[in-house]
Amino acid sequence: MSNEIERLRRNVETIARRENEHPGLWTDELRAALGKLAQAEHADYPQYDGHWSGPEWTVVKLNRRVKTKLGVAFEKGELALACRTLGVTDIGISPTTWTVYSVRNRCDTVVSPRTCKRV
Repeated sequence: MSNEIERLRRNVETIARRENEHPGLWTDELRAALGKLAQAEHADYPQYDGHWSGPEWTVVKLNRRVKTKLGVAFEKGELALACRTLGVTDIGISPTTWTVYSVRNRCDTVVSPRTCKRV
């Protein structure tokens, strides 16, 4: 991990702590910091250039632990960058999922709307 990515991770942790202490006050800064971190972690992959910088991305709070094949993606109470996405269900397509960026796993993870709440 490069020094720049480590610096960005510490910055995200600091801003997330401030947002948890004062909800709503640091949301924009946290959104920007999470987007910069995700972009830096995927700098070698040009298809991700600008992926997390669009206006559709927002900050959410996870209300439960989420575990994937890569391991724990999110802990309960964690703040993360997310956007609404269309989900495929057994009855068709439904706009009921969130795509959430996992800093821990360094990838997008699709979760149900009950799993997180917009900050």
